[in-house]
Amino acid sequence: MTRASRFGLRILTLLFGLILGTSPVCASEQKIQQRALLQQKALATKGDAAAQTQLGLMYANGKGTTVNPLEAIKWFRLAAAQNYAEAQFQLGIMYAFGHGLKQDDQAAVDWYQRAAAQAHARAQNELGLMHDRGRGVRRDDAEAVKWYRLAAEQGDATAQVNLGIKYDLGHGVRQSYREAVKWFRAAADQGNASALNNLGVMYADGLGVTVSRIVAHALYHVSATVDLSAVNQAGNNRNAIARRMTTQEIEAAQALAKELSASKALVNTLDAWCAGRGIKLL
Repeated sequence: MTRASRFGLRILTLLFGLILGTSPVCASEQKIQQRALLQQKALATKGDAAAQTQLGLMYANGKGTTVNPLEAIKWFRLAAAQNYAEAQFQLGIMYAFGHGLKQDDQAAVDWYQRAAAQAHARAQNELGLMHDRGRGVRRDDAEAVKWYRLAAEQGDATAQVNLGIKYDLGHGVRQSYREAVKWFRAAADQGNASALNNLGVMYADGLGVTVSRIVAHALYHVSATVDLSAVNQAGNNRNAIARRMTTQEIEAAQALAKELSASKALVNTLDAWCAGRGIKLL
């Protein structure tokens, strides 16, 4: 299995609150959501941009009402017209995925740019993705890196993973495993499953860090417990590396994974474990 196949794919667009679907809720929760909808609508009709955006999200997600993308777009537009960055970002998502309107990458880019200009981190990351994929704009790795970095420096974990991947590949930036590890660590410290998996790959292959199958196995395991979806390669990576480990190594990895999962400062806990074992950043 190649490193690329073990590496977490560049994060797909996350909706960040825009789900466009419902899950069953109990009657009491439904009443709470319905009351919240009425409260937000009262504020929204008075021109409150934050309430307009929240109301749009409730219609998009079917919270307190049925899913209604058209009504969601209506409220997002009203807030966006007031230059409210979150609403501009959500409109970008609606255009990017064609929810409630015709899919339009250029329109998505336009709304992302408006929100990104206001330092909206998630919009900056999405704008980076559009440049990365050449959607609505000419494909440009350097421009993608620019936007990923702006979002990553604000602490956006998704952007930190994306920036780490760009450094790993050397696309749009000078190749550096050290920088890749730096950004994977930043996102892993926030519990990002892809970052945990990718950091595990770096330890498995000794890229920017000392080789350690124990650490790699532990990180894969934590990632797999954070994200159980089939998209996450961490479970497969853990099982593959386990076939090259002794029973004692696997037990040590399992103990470390337990410690990392319980920690509120994952990277600090990992560094403390590695410190006395000659495992370090390179």
